[in-house]
Amino acid sequence: MRRLLEELYASRGYNKDDYRTWLPDDPAEIAAKMYGKDNRIFLDVPYSQRERVKELGARWDADLRAWWVEREQYAGDLLMWDPKVLFKSSPTLSDAVAFAERKMKAIFLGTNAAAMGHLAEVNRVAAAVHRLAIKLNKESRDDELEKLGKRLDDAREKALASYKAYLHTAENGRELDEVIHYRSMDVMTSVFERLSNLNSIGIFRNTPPPHDPAARVWRYDISALESDEAKLFVHFKLSQMFDDARQRGEQPYVRDIAGVDEADMYFDDDENNILNKIAKEARKFGLGLWAASQSPAHFSEDFISNLGAKVILYIDPTKWDASAKNLKIERKKIELLRPKYNGLIQIINNNDVKSTYNLTLFPNEKQSA
Repeated sequence: MRRLLEELYASRGYNKDDYRTWLPDDPAEIAAKMYGKDNRIFLDVPYSQRERVKELGARWDADLRAWWVEREQYAGDLLMWDPKVLFKSSPTLSDAVAFAERKMKAIFLGTNAAAMGHLAEVNRVAAAVHRLAIKLNKESRDDELEKLGKRLDDAREKALASYKAYLHTAENGRELDEVIHYRSMDVMTSVFERLSNLNSIGIFRNTPPPHDPAARVWRYDISALESDEAKLFVHFKLSQMFDDARQRGEQPYVRDIAGVDEADMYFDDDENNILNKIAKEARKFGLGLWAASQSPAHFSEDFISNLGAKVILYIDPTKWDASAKNLKIERKKIELLRPKYNGLIQIINNNDVKSTYNLTLFPNEKQSA
């Protein structure tokens, strides 16, 4: 997986060993070059296939030096060419899936992209010949079949020529590096399937969630996700918030708060677990954490000791002992808790030597009114 992603980023101009390449192209410059071209799909066409793509209606953009078609035209035989990346931009998960698929096909066939493109053309023309041959049982259209036959022969010759050209370049052994790095076709298939599954979940789509930028609270409903998928989403989202907070630098007050319901589902004892990292390090960067759970027994002592405030509501009697031990509180205080009636609250202040839990009554709806 790591090797594949490194190659994907390298194909877009990023070099992990050269920090000067880590920034994408200037969005303003990209917008200027793409002005009036938003409805175009640019195609990654090898030089040897320029005539074929031209036959299918593609046009040449001299400024961007790429073949293109209108978005609604990108169908049928034109799909044999992938969209071309014109500018250095960060790849999406969909890009990773497409890159892995091309890499998997190249390893399986033992060839390169140019030969695979010609092979795809052979398959498309062969299918067209087969369909027309069946149709000729009812109609007489020998001239069309002859034209398709010539086109098929031409596609075969180009595919063979591309494959031979690839074989002739294998002079120093580096051509088999991909097979060595990925060990086997099974490994590559496994990586491709993992990426495809991640992409199908939908949590890594290259579109922002439909939140109101002016809203004070953004809520993510992940109830439809499986347990592993939900954990993946929460860890990535919290990691993103933590990274953004660190980029801001130290803050005099809280800027953002991450609220995590059923937080025990996403917690473990690993010090690199994002919940642990936020509880321990994020406060100085203006990022707070609200972790809600049915029981505190799942959280480690280190995690609980890093919490600045604790609110204990009614706890099921079967979890009294474990909760009292974890929270370092007398069990008899937990026994006093009643649903929607009271709670135990501890707020740690900088000047306090020791903070205690205070039993607090909650106003009911009639009292609030």
